[in-house]
Amino acid sequence: LPDPRRLCHCQLVDYVAFSAVISSAGLAGLAASFLWSRASSSKHVRSAAGYATVNWIQGLLAGLMPGLLDQGIYNGFAPCSYGIIDSSDLANFKLLALATTSLRAVLFVLGLMWAQYLIRRRLLALENSSGIRLGSATMHILIKVQVFTIMLGGVFAMSGDGIAYRPERLLVLVVPGVPFGMNSMVAVLGLCRALSAVRRASA
Repeated sequence: LPDPRRLCHCQLVDYVAFSAVISSAGLAGLAASFLWSRASSSKHVRSAAGYATVNWIQGLLAGLMPGLLDQGIYNGFAPCSYGIIDSSDLANFKLLALATTSLRAVLFVLGLMWAQYLIRRRLLALENSSGIRLGSATMHILIKVQVFTIMLGGVFAMSGDGIAYRPERLLVLVVPGVPFGMNSMVAVLGLCRALSAVRRASA
């Protein structure tokens, strides 16, 4: 809940963002529960349930964090505290903030790769049943490229001066984003091709 002592420092967008994160976490939790209840006989559904669970945990972690949209906390105060981590002890707060943010980043990357894995498996199943190439092999290669660039980017991001920000570290986001964007296009084109094949077969 919002800290009454800091209400004057929080903007409306902070509360809207916090409410959206918590709501999405709740929806992810419901989706995970639904999928787990129907996952006994399907490996793909179990994997989808695991993906929803990762997103649910990530949303819960987001609920721990206060609004850190500016750098006020690093200047000695927390400008807006709408999470449930106590920011009165700045030293411990920074440690918890770093740990929570790092774990969220790991879960975000895991979820991103997991979603592509699920889509790739579905395209592969469609390829096996239809005999049409839909791009699953290309997605597999691009997923491997992303894993490599993410690992390389993680080493680069934590090198030198630790967690200090440097503009060139935006490459950590940009470089893996290129194969991810390509994979997204491959997936969309593959699914559109499969849909066109189904329509031709039923015509």
